[in-house]
Amino acid sequence: MTSRQLGCLLLLPFAINCAAALFRAYPYGGTRHSSLLIPFALAGVSVALAQLLKHRVSFGMAAALGISLVCHLSTAKELPYVAPDAQRSANMQAAMAFIHQIPAGEPIFADLQTNLLLSHYLCAQRLVVSDRSIPGFVSYECGGHRVIASTTKYIFTARSFYDQWQEMVSKYHMQPGSKIWAAQMGWYTYVAFELANFPQFQLAPHDFGPQIQIFDLKVGQSMPDPKLLPTT
Repeated sequence: MTSRQLGCLLLLPFAINCAAALFRAYPYGGTRHSSLLIPFALAGVSVALAQLLKHRVSFGMAAALGISLVCHLSTAKELPYVAPDAQRSANMQAAMAFIHQIPAGEPIFADLQTNLLLSHYLCAQRLVVSDRSIPGFVSYECGGHRVIASTTKYIFTARSFYDQWQEMVSKYHMQPGSKIWAAQMGWYTYVAFELANFPQFQLAPHDFGPQIQIFDLKVGQSMPDPKLLPTT
């Protein structure tokens, strides 16, 4: 194989991925979806180092360590749309500590994204038996608490939270006046902030970093006209 053929072979996956991104068919950038390019990137760097260093092992190891150090210290390791402060494990530990002090009789309501995090951290990565008998929702007992999560809304907006809340209360026959805790964790966690703009909710959210919020509502409490709630 000639050098030109080898170069084309290693660069072709990047070209295809970039073309797919331009046509909005597949993402490209600092995301897990582009991890398929890692073998080609490593092979390209390895070939380049081998050619430049002429098989001098000691120089090759030093160069590899230098590249690894630069990659580790660069901002490229930061996730898109997620601030560094939001990635601290202390935030999740504090949120779990707060949830553990919630009375066992008060359920936790969540969207699908939050449910993925709760099932990992609240359940301590243990296998749990879930109940999907109610269409559109899943429920399970974990860490001494009952979790009810939407299976149709990945991330709640203020409006979809209202709609899902009403549906959940009706389908699970929640008693008027009973307290339910809503949790939102992950990307685009704006529900608590948006609902707090409406006095009818009487919201007092608990924040654990910029992307973990937990707040309580009571079944049957006063709520604003849903048409006024943000949909995005």
